[in-house]
Amino acid sequence: MYINSKQRDEIERLLSNWGKYLNSIPPDSDDLKLHKWLGMNTVIVKKDNFNNKLRLVSNKLRKILDEAVL
Repeated sequence: MYINSKQRDEIERLLSNWGKYLNSIPPDSDDLKLHKWLGMNTVIVKKDNFNNKLRLVSNKLRKILDEAVL
């Protein structure tokens, strides 16, 4: 897979922001209010489930990025 430097920088930015987000979530709440990407609707999700899925996606993306050719 080929990734140019601009794409790599953007992916690194996303991974960094996701990491900051995951580290900043207060442990006292079981639920998380998320804004949908398109529109102002919100959805309540279970924090642990969401965090686990985000970590999974983040880890897969990090692996792809590490294996990619610049």
